[in-house]
Amino acid sequence: MVVSDNYSGGQLAGETLVKSGAKRLLFISKAPVRNISAIREQGFFDYCHEHNITVAKFVTRDIANFVDDFATFINKNTVNTTFKYDGIFSDSDEFASDFYFLLTQKGINVPKDVQIIGFDVARIYSRQQIFLSSIKQPTAEIAKSSVEKLLSQMNQKTTTTASHNHVTLPVHFVKGMTTL
Repeated sequence: MVVSDNYSGGQLAGETLVKSGAKRLLFISKAPVRNISAIREQGFFDYCHEHNITVAKFVTRDIANFVDDFATFINKNTVNTTFKYDGIFSDSDEFASDFYFLLTQKGINVPKDVQIIGFDVARIYSRQQIFLSSIKQPTAEIAKSSVEKLLSQMNQKTTTTASHNHVTLPVHFVKGMTTL
């Protein structure tokens, strides 16, 4: 198995938001939060708790129009154009992007008043400008390591499933337009 360090990615998101001035952090996602998303969330919460940072969580229902839950949450936590939280981390760029557009529709300035970090640095085409600040997985290294591991296993005479076959690769922060 070859994966990125999702736990460190959550910690890096928390650290980056705090170093950029955020004091009231929020984790957002869509239910159910499990597998790598839960690991990202845990890293974020652990960083916040270890550094005595105020942190909360909002997870939408597992429904087709889950973005409506984000809109309702934003409405309940906004007075005039002031949102209760000033730093947001999501376990995916998809949810971070949805949240960004809903905040801006309410007249909330991102990144001046609220900073947002997603996960994946998703782009549709290679020349696309990085819009969301995000935690980037080392996709090329994951592919390379996966192929090397697979070829190595194919060349072995016996098949083993030892735990030492697990490889975790580091992630890094990519600044977009949603953080200071």
